[in-house]
Amino acid sequence: MASSKTKLTENQLVEGIISGILKAIFNRRTQQVMKGMKNNPALKKAAGEFFDSSQKLDKALRKQAKAHADHDRKFGA
Repeated sequence: MASSKTKLTENQLVEGIISGILKAIFNRRTQQVMKGMKNNPALKKAAGEFFDSSQKLDKALRKQAKAHADHDRKFGA
């Protein structure tokens, strides 16, 4: 991030906002993020889709880890 003595560019501001939103989502505070986006339907929809996708990814990763552990148990690692 830029120091407080220099003005931030538009890209830096947008990056800071998006990274804050994503950080909140990854910290499992999606409901709080959704409440903050209730006035913008497009952002609310995108955040909801992102949340759904992140849950699918989490489920797939856990399934893969379980399959990998089962394989290692069966054939030895």
